[in-house]
Amino acid sequence: MYALGGTPLITTLEIATAIGRPDLESQIDLDALMVSEPSILFSIRPIDNEYDGGEIWHWDTNNKALGAAQFLNHGGHLWNTAFKVQETFGTISENVDGLEAVATPEPMTILGVATTLGFGTFFKRQKKNSPKK
Repeated sequence: MYALGGTPLITTLEIATAIGRPDLESQIDLDALMVSEPSILFSIRPIDNEYDGGEIWHWDTNNKALGAAQFLNHGGHLWNTAFKVQETFGTISENVDGLEAVATPEPMTILGVATTLGFGTFFKRQKKNSPKK
């Protein structure tokens, strides 16, 4: 995995170590990677009976310790091997082949937009109802 300019961003050994299995370095094949340094989300292709490809890890790459990556806890699910992607989402396989970021507005952003829309409507009505000169 490389950053712009061809500089290594993260190696398969680092990923194998992060999931607590440096012995699997030669078998690690990334399916999905999303980077917002220093945090990354990633998924790997299935490895024998140990990983089915439905796992998603969250890892703060500032911590290179053995087992530093943790299974993602999102959407009411811990995205580990026990979580059945296929059954839950009706997919063809367990394998997660891609990750996509979806913007979720913060509550204050929603309030700001709602407030702006409310004031716009209020001022429009005031202008409409005001006497003409």
